[in-house]
Amino acid sequence: MVGLCPQCGEDVPGGGGCPRCHAPEPRWRVTPHSLRSVLVGFLEWFFMALGGAMCLLVAYAFCHDWIGPGLGQRILQVVLGVVVVGVGLPVGLMLLWSSFAGRFVRTWTHPTSEGRSASATTRFGRLLAANGAGRAIRAPLDVPANALTGLEAFAHYGVLRRAIPARYGLANSPPRVDVALMAALLALAGRRRVQLRVTSALSWSHDGKAVTRNEWAEGVEVRRTDALVAGTSVDPVEAVLLGALATPDARVFSQEGPLPYRAAAAAEPDAEAPWARLPQVIFAIAGGDARFRRGLRAEFTAAIEGSAPLRTSESVADELVATLEAAGDRTFGATIVRQVEQGFAMRDPVPSV
Repeated sequence: MVGLCPQCGEDVPGGGGCPRCHAPEPRWRVTPHSLRSVLVGFLEWFFMALGGAMCLLVAYAFCHDWIGPGLGQRILQVVLGVVVVGVGLPVGLMLLWSSFAGRFVRTWTHPTSEGRSASATTRFGRLLAANGAGRAIRAPLDVPANALTGLEAFAHYGVLRRAIPARYGLANSPPRVDVALMAALLALAGRRRVQLRVTSALSWSHDGKAVTRNEWAEGVEVRRTDALVAGTSVDPVEAVLLGALATPDARVFSQEGPLPYRAAAAAEPDAEAPWARLPQVIFAIAGGDARFRRGLRAEFTAAIEGSAPLRTSESVADELVATLEAAGDRTFGATIVRQVEQGFAMRDPVPSV
């Protein structure tokens, strides 16, 4: 059995999930051998065993009949004997060992995310090499409480675009609506109304001793953590986001035995809402309409005219920069903006005629 996580290559203790990426317990399967691979393997074993036996026989025959008539020939035979024994014996033993150990080599496979798979090779139950690719899901980001609103970010877009340096991971000229949605997500996460987490794509390889990984941010996932209606948010940008997210399920269960007269049923703790990829959330908002971002822009502009006085541009910019830094991921801002842009670019599949 292979004790590696197929998603990230981490060593997994027997009977448990991955301690690094929290993937479920791995279930590696031995790759079945085809008739062709069995035939090729048998031929390799046969010729390696034959070669090893021949090397050992040559070394034995030379040492057995090495006595010659003269002193010079004897010295030459001794030198050649040392060479033959020193080369033929190790080579023969190595070939015999390879032919024997090759019968105990196993190839394993394990499916990972999005149709990919990991593979591993073992001999006598010991890992020789392995490699794979998958998705790593990080823990939810601890976004600090902040005073951001999506409407403020929309109103002060010109200053925000110039005030936030590239080192904070934000693109130079993201669309105005996208910046407002990013600020609204950070505000909701700061008030613990939603959770945000970053998913990473990674590839890994294992040489039997240590694992090497290449990991890069792939996307952002979001989920609701409260069951309040979307209209309870005073910020229209937040209301648009909350309206596209599923709320946690609140169920009611009956206690054992009859309830007292007029007694209320006890409520079960709220279940967790499912995680949703941010582009899918934006697609649910826009409905695949290429003009929807323009409609949101007009809606937010009208909301600014009827809103209370907003904070200054500098305070909003400082708040956004500080929140992005405190999130602990330098590329988080750029990842959110790219994901929002991808969501607006998504279209419904065209039905085939």
